[in-house]
Amino acid sequence: MPGQAGAVRRPRTPLSRQRVLSAAVTLADEGGADALSTRKIAQRLGVVPMRALGKTVLVVR
Repeated sequence: MPGQAGAVRRPRTPLSRQRVLSAAVTLADEGGADALSTRKIAQRLGVVPMRALGKTVLVVR
């Protein structure tokens, strides 16, 4: 469990506009624009959807 003594955590690569955009483009290439969703982008990045949401809004701008 997270926070448990002796637990090993993977270092996280920070989210960036470029990482989110790259994941979105890959998903669109694989399944078309209809395949895009915040949930699927977040899964691709290994984060929870709300964490990716702020970055996806930046990509849209």
